[in-house]
Amino acid sequence: MIKKAVVHKTFGKGTIVEKKQNYIKVQFEAFRERKTFLYPDSFEKFLTFEEPDLQKKALEELKKIQEKKEAEHEAKRLLYQQQIEEAQAPPKKSKRATAASKKTEQ
Repeated sequence: MIKKAVVHKTFGKGTIVEKKQNYIKVQFEAFRERKTFLYPDSFEKFLTFEEPDLQKKALEELKKIQEKKEAEHEAKRLLYQQQIEEAQAPPKKSKRATAASKKTEQ
């Protein structure tokens, strides 16, 4: 990925000069300073690889990350919903309380 050409909507053409974990640094032709972007997030809206295969790979990675985040969010939502339902449910009677209420009914 290092030395691969990209295009930014505002900054124009540039070259990736560094990649670490979830970010890349790009040296643009029109700027002296290197710009830092989240990878692969920035390829959704701001950056485009000049090579279509690399662009496709970046978007596939982004999709996997988004699907994972959505699954985690849904799991948290379901857990929260379950906790609310448990808190709102009437308290369960213990076996002793159930046996005692049966005796008083007779």
